[in-house]
Amino acid sequence: MKKSTIVRSILAWGIYIMYIVFTALAILRAYTYRTEDGQLGAEIFRYFTNDSAILCAVTCIPAMFYMLVLKGGRAARMPAWILILRYIGTVCVTLTMGTVLAYLGPLYGYEYMFAGEDLFLHLVGPVLMIFTFIFLESDRPLLRKYTWTALIPIQIYAIYYIHNVLVISKKKGRWPDFYAFNTNNRWYVSLLFMLIITYLIGLILRVLHNTMYLARHRS
Repeated sequence: MKKSTIVRSILAWGIYIMYIVFTALAILRAYTYRTEDGQLGAEIFRYFTNDSAILCAVTCIPAMFYMLVLKGGRAARMPAWILILRYIGTVCVTLTMGTVLAYLGPLYGYEYMFAGEDLFLHLVGPVLMIFTFIFLESDRPLLRKYTWTALIPIQIYAIYYIHNVLVISKKKGRWPDFYAFNTNNRWYVSLLFMLIITYLIGLILRVLHNTMYLARHRS
């Protein structure tokens, strides 16, 4: 195995471990955080930030196992299904970071959005995952037909969010529109916009990943 491959595997494994650990700590801290109304608890899972971070951390597990165990002493390509999972997880946390930087930061204030564990969930973690997907997991190209898979989590979350904000009654625990996606009752515009943005993020990440793959195999 080339020395560069060994270094890349070790670096990727270290980032996986760090991301999983820091995500677990951030989620635990958020879960046990106590407000004037009591502990937040399961309420934290209504936020896409936390859901996307957990999903991304889960996708790191098979990738880490591949890097550490399955790869052994030879250079082998990451299995396609693991790469697709990593792609989906990375797109989700990139969407989180982009939404905070371009929308929620100006809306609620960057100081608030990057306070405490949110600094990792909103910025540091996504940057690490982007770096890993583009530079460390580029031993296999991601086919164009898999770009649409990046939309699956956001579609599921959209149904979850719309149902709890618009469909259920206040007596059953209706959520406040904390993302302000239903401003002027135009939730459908927000949904379409987020789907387009997610697809574009996925497209850009796929292109950068494949560009690095080509560059590595030409050298």
